[in-house]
Amino acid sequence: MQLKVCSGSTETVKFYFVGENQYGDWGGSRFWEIAPKGCTLAEGYWWIAGQSVEFHHRKPSTGWRWEPRLISANDTSNGATYQLHIG
Repeated sequence: MQLKVCSGSTETVKFYFVGENQYGDWGGSRFWEIAPKGCTLAEGYWWIAGQSVEFHHRKPSTGWRWEPRLISANDTSNGATYQLHIG
């Protein structure tokens, strides 16, 4: 599934993902930016429902951070878009 990230921050957020893709390969995505209080679809990269990805993100005020994010298999299916939220 594709991932869409929405941010409640008043700052621009830069992000990328690392995880297992639809081919079973472990790899990283390109970088994207989210406008303040906006959303961005991480197009062109597909991840597997029911598994986790590393979500790496940076705000100018905090620097780089990362956290594991589970792509829930509940109410989703491969080929869908799953939405993640950050503050």
